[in-house]
Amino acid sequence: MATDSLDFEALRANFTYLYLKRIEPERNIRRFYYIGWHPMLYGMAVIRIFGRIGGQHQMMTPAIFSSLDEAWPLIRQTIRTRLRHGYVVASLPKFELPQPGL
Repeated sequence: MATDSLDFEALRANFTYLYLKRIEPERNIRRFYYIGWHPMLYGMAVIRIFGRIGGQHQMMTPAIFSSLDEAWPLIRQTIRTRLRHGYVVASLPKFELPQPGL
């Protein structure tokens, strides 16, 4: 997916996380990148986890922000960088209404 084909404004409206992957079997590349917006002890934070699919992963130090608006430039730039490096969107958040009685 090219950088310009991802609708960043629609993504921003209800952003919770984005999971990206890069798979190139001929080069033995099987990578993932997760970026999410999560509550932390002192506010909300941008969480970034990356590594080899099915293997080891690393988590960057959470970046704490007071609002998603403040954090959005980091989130947008991170996603753009990953897309430029050959990653594709593997999953978008699924928003489902809770089912009564479940």
